[in-house]
Amino acid sequence: MMFYKFIRYDLMYGLLYRWRAYALTFLLFTLSCSPMISLHHRASQTFVNLPSFTYGDHILYLFAGMKEYIPSSGERFFLPTLWIFVILLFLYLTLYYPYRELMGFGKQMIVLSQHRVYWWISKCVWAVSSAFLYSVVLVAAALLFAYFTGAESCFAVSELFPSFLPFAADSLHAYPWNLFSFFAAVPFVFMLLGLLELLLSLILRPIFSFVIVSAYVLLGTYFKFPVFIGNFAMAARSEVFVSDGFSPSTGILICCFGSVITICAGWLYFRRMDIMSTEH
Repeated sequence: MMFYKFIRYDLMYGLLYRWRAYALTFLLFTLSCSPMISLHHRASQTFVNLPSFTYGDHILYLFAGMKEYIPSSGERFFLPTLWIFVILLFLYLTLYYPYRELMGFGKQMIVLSQHRVYWWISKCVWAVSSAFLYSVVLVAAALLFAYFTGAESCFAVSELFPSFLPFAADSLHAYPWNLFSFFAAVPFVFMLLGLLELLLSLILRPIFSFVIVSAYVLLGTYFKFPVFIGNFAMAARSEVFVSDGFSPSTGILICCFGSVITICAGWLYFRRMDIMSTEH
């Protein structure tokens, strides 16, 4: 019974009562889709009778990322700024709640329950829930913008749309593409990143955790290796769109395995952590 009180508390105070933060996130990403208007205008000058972009195009726009960077190609390296913003905002939204809660009411709950594992597992449930809620908010923001700008009510990606994004044209699969197969891996990427940040925030304090996980994400834009799980949340590096991309199902398995390892490592650390003498 006490375990469910931990979970109810975290879902209420860590998600429901933070509705303003997610409402602001919704607004930010609705506005982040505004370049789609000018993008369609420029594209229509090149392609005659270009149809309206679809709902799927707007979702893809947020998660396009960038194609693999090959230094020997002579091309300049450009950071996928919107994709990075999507990832880092999630890390920031989930940064301080667990640590602040532990420094406050969380200590009392742990003492009353006599079970530290309840607190840790509850925070992991909160982190996973935050990842999936954030993914829903992003999609909802893109769909709202698409609806009010007259986008075609279709979740398929337009045949020409990837050519307007940093995709590798020479390895692009033939049309059509299954957007849902790609997007299925995105919440799991957020999940593992959130759990890693949660663990590191207990060991090193939140701000250092944010810096480390952010640096890990940024390195993934330069290096195309599966160890950098952000690659699985980039459409331009997904096998759904390009022949040399990563498999979404492989990404889900890696994220689930990494999450289990992170949860176990966190419990081994937290059970020995001196929470009573931890500084605020």
